[in-house]
Amino acid sequence: MKIRNIIRFIELIVIISVIVIVVNFFYKRGDSQTYIFVNTWGNKGNGDGQFLYPRFITVDTEGYIYVSDLSENCIQKFNSQGDFITKWGNKGESDGKFNNPKGISVDHQRNIYVVDSINNRIQKFDSKGNFLLKWGKYGSKPGEFISPKSIAVDSKGYIYVGDEDIQKFDSNGKFSMKYEVRNRKFTDRQPLQDIAIDSSGNIYVIHWLFCGFLAQSHVRKFSPSGQCIKQWGAYGKEEGSFSNVYGIAIDSQDHIFVAEGDKNRIQIFDSNGNFLKVWGSWGYCYGYFRVPIDLAIDLTGNLYVLEYGNRRIQKFMPNSNLK
Repeated sequence: MKIRNIIRFIELIVIISVIVIVVNFFYKRGDSQTYIFVNTWGNKGNGDGQFLYPRFITVDTEGYIYVSDLSENCIQKFNSQGDFITKWGNKGESDGKFNNPKGISVDHQRNIYVVDSINNRIQKFDSKGNFLLKWGKYGSKPGEFISPKSIAVDSKGYIYVGDEDIQKFDSNGKFSMKYEVRNRKFTDRQPLQDIAIDSSGNIYVIHWLFCGFLAQSHVRKFSPSGQCIKQWGAYGKEEGSFSNVYGIAIDSQDHIFVAEGDKNRIQIFDSNGNFLKVWGSWGYCYGYFRVPIDLAIDLTGNLYVLEYGNRRIQKFMPNSNLK
């Protein structure tokens, strides 16, 4: 009996060891030396705090998080710990309803601007989700849109909306100017994936250029007057190269963060496009990603990564200074 019990004990130890090895292989913690994991929330579903097709994320001056969900046609709001606060919207064309809500951004008064893509308009809400105003319709004239996708707000409260190019508006939706981004030598009509503004008013866009079936992802930097002054990124898996970049965010030191969905990683650059850091790879556990699709950075430097594959948000805090 004793020998049999010993054999069973050894078998149990072997089974547990195998399980631990498998779990560590598939669910191990990511190597986030630059950023430390804080917490995570969200999973697949249509309930409060769940996501079906999360696409864009933003954070306001008090640390509240807002996420647009294309499939649910709604905006969800969370506090910085990930607790669900409220949500608003459903499918439709009337005020406060959406048809494919995509880009989302917030001003210093905590007003929320949402790209209502298929309705070809921008909707503005207060921080509680109350409708304030809207502007835009389908077309190519100033103040009109063709399937807009991305949006950003600068420090002065001006709104930048990206479809094929960028249009600038004041906070009441009055048209100001247009920035030509799309290369007219090509026939691509791909909406800009994302937009971010640095402390000097420079504009950074994620631009895809299709060459056959291959999508070339670039970061393009424009001056406040609309001149293209920098471009970086080429197709590849090396540091500084991209494979389907979706989201972009900028911290208070003007470091550029990009979410690279196909490679399941975050890359960080200085404002001139020089590579600084990279971390992340495929996985389920914290610090690992499955299609990171957008990111946001709060006033204290915490980084929020929105994942389509895992239908969740991961929060990280800075662990070291970027140089």
